[in-house]
Amino acid sequence: SWVTYNCSVENKLCLNGVCVTSISPTIEKLVINNQVGNKTVFWTGGETGYFYFLSTQEKQTMTHIHGSVFSVSGDKIVWADYRNANSTYYFSNTDIYLYDSSTGQERQITTNTAQQGEPVISGDKIVWNDGRHVNSDIYVYSLSTGQETQITTNNRSQGSPSISGNKIVWQDYRNGNADIYMTTIS
Repeated sequence: SWVTYNCSVENKLCLNGVCVTSISPTIEKLVINNQVGNKTVFWTGGETGYFYFLSTQEKQTMTHIHGSVFSVSGDKIVWADYRNANSTYYFSNTDIYLYDSSTGQERQITTNTAQQGEPVISGDKIVWNDGRHVNSDIYVYSLSTGQETQITTNNRSQGSPSISGNKIVWQDYRNGNADIYMTTIS
């Protein structure tokens, strides 16, 4: 399980009073995986994400992360990544990526050339807002089936999705102002 901490002491990451690594730049968001035998720390600073494996004292750096726009569930972390972005339109091709700290594997979840952002993961489901149509819509991806499903199709924008179990909520502008909608998925 992951625990969120906000603990930067003189640019060092300290856990239970023990400083384990230097941090640069300052932490924007930090989470710790407390699973036995797989203690992992993940934080972001600027456009970079950092993994620190407590058992081996190794640090892994990931670039192209959208600031603190990431979500964790179990051993999995998802984030908005702009490594495939068009340099003219910086965020025109932001994709969703996943890292599984139990396997050490990273994989790209979205490949559409439009902007995908605000990813949230719960169990084996990932939700995000997606700009592949004129407006932003909400999509969900199942890690167990590999299937991507469009949740909203309204001609107004939807965004800020969240998921817990089989319930997805989002902010929806179909009535001209921001309302909260929910759906249940199987």
